[in-house]
Amino acid sequence: MLLGFGYRIIENVNMVVRKQNRTHRKRRINKKWAKRYGFSVTPRKGIFAMGSTLIMHPTVAQIVRQQVGAV
Repeated sequence: MLLGFGYRIIENVNMVVRKQNRTHRKRRINKKWAKRYGFSVTPRKGIFAMGSTLIMHPTVAQIVRQQVGAV
């Protein structure tokens, strides 16, 4: 996708932050709790720029496109 200002947007669904729902101080127990209670996944809000290419999560890309369209 090419943005109006000559920037190319690459949407990467793997740009997320995983946070364990419940943690324990001991590694062995924590590993079991990770299986049992799982992780919460939130999109990373950052944008990585390499030259004229922007890499971001699809939800962030949608927000950027709305902001640029409003200009």
